[in-house]
Amino acid sequence: MSGPLPVRAREAFDAYLERHMACDLDGVVALFASDAVVEDPVGSPRRVGLEAIREFFRESHGSTGRLRVERVGPVVVCGCEAAAHIRAAAESTDYELELDVMYTLTVDESGAITTLRAFFELNDPMYGKA
Repeated sequence: MSGPLPVRAREAFDAYLERHMACDLDGVVALFASDAVVEDPVGSPRRVGLEAIREFFRESHGSTGRLRVERVGPVVVCGCEAAAHIRAAAESTDYELELDVMYTLTVDESGAITTLRAFFELNDPMYGKA
């Protein structure tokens, strides 16, 4: 990713959503720095490093399958950090899930994701059945 840091942060966010929706495991993992941290959802155990991140997304893609994602507003970027509200739904007939997610991420100078956090509530009836 190239350009000023805010541009790289926005590009990383867009690429993350596109690859995650497509269940592109290698593509998702390639976006992260080697020492990156994923906390999804916030409050769950943090996944640190590419091996742990790969395992997390392997499990996530395996349980939910492809996702439909609708951005509910702009990606807001401040320096090396980006945040956005999305609405996600699993396309699997075996797993019913619809929820609103607030994502935040941070990138390093190269545009690699160093932190990714997802804020959502599975226990709130507003968010579907998990």
